[in-house]
Amino acid sequence: MISLVRTGVGPYQLEDAVKIEDLGPESILPLKDALQPMEIVTLPPDAEKRMRQGQKIPILPVPEGPFVCMMAVNGDMIGLATIDKGSLVPECIIAQEVQN
Repeated sequence: MISLVRTGVGPYQLEDAVKIEDLGPESILPLKDALQPMEIVTLPPDAEKRMRQGQKIPILPVPEGPFVCMMAVNGDMIGLATIDKGSLVPECIIAQEVQN
């Protein structure tokens, strides 16, 4: 074998790719779209605050998959969590913009 070409990963196919020199703001997917088919869980403000402080959040029904994408009520992505015994465990939290 001389070369190997990946023709797709999940829902993304080679024919949909953009050359690096053609990249622009319109080429960038919203983060929540890029993370699909990961399950998305919207957290109420009190749970969002606890998650941003690194605390586990009990959740029912328990989502599927090794990772869950957590979203705020306003549609902003909070971060990624794993699931442990019926709770979301923060793994990667996206920093918030500080308002003065």
